[in-house]
Amino acid sequence: MTKEERVKKILLNPKGFKLREEYPEEVKVAVKSFLEATKMVMTENLETIPHEYLTNMLEVLVKYPETQPIAWELVQILKKDGVI
Repeated sequence: MTKEERVKKILLNPKGFKLREEYPEEVKVAVKSFLEATKMVMTENLETIPHEYLTNMLEVLVKYPETQPIAWELVQILKKDGVI
């Protein structure tokens, strides 16, 4: 199973997805919004996700020490893929 197939399986699971309870509420809201937008892109066969969802999520993730490594990893992935 490819990475894309795994992500699609998780996002389209009728049970939904869970975020870690220990994360700040602002982080949970930003990540959930991004994942819901990603799900919408997949289910509606849209070309792209509006960049505001990613920007907002990254801005929130870098605010908190416990989620900064996640933000930096995402930035590295985006650089590697030529997105930024």
